[in-house]
Amino acid sequence: MFVNTTDIILSPRDKGPLSHDSVVLSRMIWTLCRRLNRGLKLEQSVLSQLLRAGTSVGANIREAQSAESKKDFVHRLKIAEKELGEMYYWLGVVTTEPALVDVKELETILATALNVRRMLIAAINTARKS
Repeated sequence: MFVNTTDIILSPRDKGPLSHDSVVLSRMIWTLCRRLNRGLKLEQSVLSQLLRAGTSVGANIREAQSAESKKDFVHRLKIAEKELGEMYYWLGVVTTEPALVDVKELETILATALNVRRMLIAAINTARKS
């Protein structure tokens, strides 16, 4: 739906599920923010924060794939995890009014974010053990 096999964001090394799902999440957040920006008079700074945090997750995961060391790899994945936490916060702010976001859309975003979080934690733990 949000990613195909010739996607410009995903390099040949980025075909794994963590990269894929982080791109899907970024695009879901992008779509949500664009729709909210068009239809509502929300505070621009709130939408900007949500957009920045939500799209930063995938960017940091991609940066981790080019890490210079295991320590750098873990550090970049931890930044992605922190950005994901910030995305949850701003998404919570935006969705305090139920009419702003479709329930199914929110559930899909949250399910994808949870999946990304689980894979991030697993990748961090695996990297630290090896």
